[in-house]
Amino acid sequence: MDCPNPVVYADMMKRFSKTLNKVLLAYADMVHKDFPKFSSNEKLACILMNNVQQLRYLLFVATLEPMIHEQTNKLGALLSKIKGPQLQKTQVAAEVDAVLEPLMDLLEGSLQRYFQQCEKTVLKYILKELWRITIVSMEKMVVLPPLADKTVRIGQNFWNCLSMPLYTTTINLQDMARECERSLTPKQCTVLDAALDAIKECFHAGGQGLKKSFFEKSPELQSLKYALSLYTQTTEQLIKTFITSQKQQGEHLPVLFPGTLRQVVPFIDLPSQEQPVGEVSVQVDLFSHPGTGEQKVTVKILAANDLRWQTSSVFKPFVEVHLVGPHLSDKKRKMATKSKPGNWAPKFNETFHL
Repeated sequence: MDCPNPVVYADMMKRFSKTLNKVLLAYADMVHKDFPKFSSNEKLACILMNNVQQLRYLLFVATLEPMIHEQTNKLGALLSKIKGPQLQKTQVAAEVDAVLEPLMDLLEGSLQRYFQQCEKTVLKYILKELWRITIVSMEKMVVLPPLADKTVRIGQNFWNCLSMPLYTTTINLQDMARECERSLTPKQCTVLDAALDAIKECFHAGGQGLKKSFFEKSPELQSLKYALSLYTQTTEQLIKTFITSQKQQGEHLPVLFPGTLRQVVPFIDLPSQEQPVGEVSVQVDLFSHPGTGEQKVTVKILAANDLRWQTSSVFKPFVEVHLVGPHLSDKKRKMATKSKPGNWAPKFNETFHL
């Protein structure tokens, strides 16, 4: 029920909730009234019992989801305050305890009651649902927080800054900009990884809860671990993963760039089928210093052809070259050719040394 208008969407969800409530209550009344008639049919009786059991644990766990989200938000806030150099997982026990305190207070208290009061089958289902909600919440709210959340926080802080002195406002705006760009540090990743081990032990409960094999096969945990691993991968590895994961990008043909050090590219990209704007002829040479091993790149922009651009003024085509990767703080990462006004097949013949 996707609807861009939040007011209409809220009204639709309210009506849907009322309808769902009526249907579930009516279903429960019907089962209670008519179940004796079906008890002679064991297959049908089992289906009804299974349905009722699924309803009781799913509806119950759904009521816990907002509380798990709230405690996960607190976990993320505590994690963001952890500073310092990266440590081994065995050296961050104190940080793990501090970060997990809000979430563990909720989980340990609830799980202890469930172990005492729930039937074993129902307990297993409840634990699995709670595990799923907890891990998914950590991935979405801590490891990969949505941009909208940051935008809301920055918007609220911005209006608060307007009432402050100019110097204080400037400092706060700089902090807000850093907050928007901040991601998890290596130490925070280590703490969160160790926290996942503690959460698994909580749900395992010394063998009385979920089996360890369940955690190994959990798609939610695998997804979270993969998202967490992205923070520790190099830029080159991320780019390589992105390129190799793209579909229908081109034929798997080797390409050799001319130069002292010949580089093999795994495949040729086919021209884009979405709003192509033309073709660019480029020559790339890679050089490796024999003594220091330092890499040098020479990019020569030869020409552009078949340009497709709509403009009401004079067309001024040019080509920009961007350098992407780590250890580039002392490098110039963006260069551009001179423009060629009114030329729809410009010859540039400009060389850039990176």
